[in-house]
Amino acid sequence: MSIGIRSRGCVLTVFAALTATASAVSPVDAQHRRSRSESRIFFGLDFLVADPVGEFGQFVDEGYGVSGHLRFQPDYRSPLSLRVGGGVLQYGRERQRACLAGVGCRIQFDVVTSNNIAFMDFGPEIGVSMGGLRPYLGASAGFSYFWTDSSVDDDYYDDYGEPVFRTEHFDDWVFAWRARGGLQARIGRSPVFIDMAAVYHGNGEAEYLTEGDIVDNPDGSITLYPVFSEANLVTFEFGVAIGLGGSDDDEDRWDDGRRW
Repeated sequence: MSIGIRSRGCVLTVFAALTATASAVSPVDAQHRRSRSESRIFFGLDFLVADPVGEFGQFVDEGYGVSGHLRFQPDYRSPLSLRVGGGVLQYGRERQRACLAGVGCRIQFDVVTSNNIAFMDFGPEIGVSMGGLRPYLGASAGFSYFWTDSSVDDDYYDDYGEPVFRTEHFDDWVFAWRARGGLQARIGRSPVFIDMAAVYHGNGEAEYLTEGDIVDNPDGSITLYPVFSEANLVTFEFGVAIGLGGSDDDEDRWDDGRRW
């Protein structure tokens, strides 16, 4: 798990850099300025590194993926927001060379088997604006979907971008809850924010496949050896959040650099 330790070190380093950067690019003005509009809806996109914890960490290594979210703030004076988000990550990947049946090894191709998790959740978020910084905490509930599939790693795709030769071997749906803590740093006075967070995924117990759990038999069939255990993990997320604008009736509101 040395990669997970390094990833946590990188998170702490970037958090410190964010604080210094926000102070430089977003100073709190001494005089009030009038704001014509305020963002109420924010869209975020993040790259994530997944670090399995507990029993899950005994069977799998780190994973990587992407996540996105929408956050709605009903009242600019309230720290409370509503957030809906989701993402997908891959925690295992195998590649093996195969021969075309009926032709032999004169025609070969790569078969890629991947172990994946998709997730989605909804819940409240509380954030406090402090100049160019916004630390926040949130909790949510939703689901996680574990699945393993194999496909031909080549240019065989249909009109929807899906692999033509693809087989799903195993899947499992579980209820999940998540707790997150993060920090946003505004870039100048734009509606764009650097966003960094750590998220705990409470997936509970799940049944899933890991690398090596699919065995090819001499007769061409396969045997699956799924694992049943707790499947909790922590993701470290880094990306951007963009304010999508607000109402035009905000002209009578004063901005002292703390609202965004």
